[in-house]
Amino acid sequence: MVTLHTKVDRICDENICRIKLKDRLFLQPNNLFCIFAHYVKVRTSPVYCFPIATVLSFLLISKEHIFNDTYVACGIGIASYFLGLATYVYNDLTDIDLDRINRKEQSIITQNLSRPRLILLITFLFGISASISFMVGLYAFIITLIFIGLGVVYSHPRINLKSKFPLKTIVTATGAGLLSLLGGAAEMGVGSNNVPFGGLGTYMPVSTIYLAFCFSIFYFIQSPMGDIADINGDRATGRRTFPLVIGMKGTTAIMLAVPFIMLAISGLCYNIVHINIHGMIAIVGTCLLVTGFIGWISNHLHDPLLIKSKRNNVRYLNILMQVSILLALL
Repeated sequence: MVTLHTKVDRICDENICRIKLKDRLFLQPNNLFCIFAHYVKVRTSPVYCFPIATVLSFLLISKEHIFNDTYVACGIGIASYFLGLATYVYNDLTDIDLDRINRKEQSIITQNLSRPRLILLITFLFGISASISFMVGLYAFIITLIFIGLGVVYSHPRINLKSKFPLKTIVTATGAGLLSLLGGAAEMGVGSNNVPFGGLGTYMPVSTIYLAFCFSIFYFIQSPMGDIADINGDRATGRRTFPLVIGMKGTTAIMLAVPFIMLAISGLCYNIVHINIHGMIAIVGTCLLVTGFIGWISNHLHDPLLIKSKRNNVRYLNILMQVSILLALL
């Protein structure tokens, strides 16, 4: 029996297939909505960890008065999601040749969508995110603008940082850290209503910076792992990534170093950010899980498709690490 959800997906897919590259810029709302729904469906998997990190950072500062600021937490979480989604859509728009090898179905759909429609969608998502962050506070707005700038220079054909080694990994890790900081900046704005622009003149707590840094450095696992999964397309298009520059074993070594770096940082910051013993046990346990997972990956480097199918596992571990750190700091 065909469900209503299946019918909606079918209608959206049919509308997307009818879109031609030379269509006029004046868009029909239902078509634009279907494009948005399509990218929500196919790109939420790598994006959802961003709003979670943002909200967890918000929780770290808000603590006991979180229920008074629920609407702000929801709003900044939506802004974080839209920022991540817009960046991925722009990446797809500029990565059509690479996706013909790594993600054939995604490449075909992107090619069938007109460039003006995709640019309009990207602009809309960035614009909504910037508007929400501006209403929340100046710090949140500044972080949003910096993230948008990074997202543009990361994929823009004239700059194309994603093709420059090792800037690709550095930029993605920085972007992840910024979206974690976004939650803390949002709570600073809410908690500083007596200060112009909400939060100007106050300082970001060290614990929030520590949380964001850990989220950022975790992308030194996710990004190289993605490079291993996409090695065939990267090699064909001449892109310089960790596996192609330093080899599979060197890439695995970098990934394996990340959980030990996080343990070392947590140890150094134990008294500075007042980590509790239960949270420290959770952090150590998560780092051991990450180490075991990387060890398993190292035995399957010859199978990019298998590694690609396991990328969600890294995202789950990333979220688990964020929750462990949050518990350690509460």
